[in-house]
Parts: sequence; C-alpha cells; structure tokens
Amino acid sequence: MITLKKAALHYLHKKFEHMKIVRVIYTHQAGIRCHHQANIANIVKELKALNHPGIKYSCYLLPDGKTFMHLDHFEERNRP
Repeated sequence: MITLKKAALHYLHKKFEHMKIVRVIYTHQAGIRCHHQANIANIVKELKALNHPGIKYSCYLLPDGKTFMHLDHFEERNRP
C-alpha cells in the first residue's frame, strides 16, 4: 500500500528530476542594499520578458537587512 507521503515524494521526485536548483546566499554592506535591489529588479524584469517556462527565479532579503538569497530553478532539457 502506498501512503500519501510516499505518493507525494514520488510526485516531487518526478516533477524535479529534470531540474537544476541553485541557491546562492551572500551578505552585502548595508549601504549598497538599495543599489543591489535595483539590479535584482532589472534581472527579474528581463526574466519575465523572456517568459521561459523552464526558468523560475526568486530572491529574498533576509531579516538582517543585508543578506540576500537567490533561489533558481532551471529545467534541464538536454538530459539523456
């Protein structure tokens, strides 16, 4: 018998088996945060204009106000 948890894990594995997930975390000096956020906004604008279904991008400013986390999902189309 397959439990709901096993079924959910199987679904997630199948959904992401052809995806590359990248997480980048770094800290900036607080004084350049606004400039950096403007650069990120430009990146988001360019990615939205591409309208590529295989690219998911998100960026978070962590509670300390100077640490950024980028989380990117890329569909790998050329996998064997």
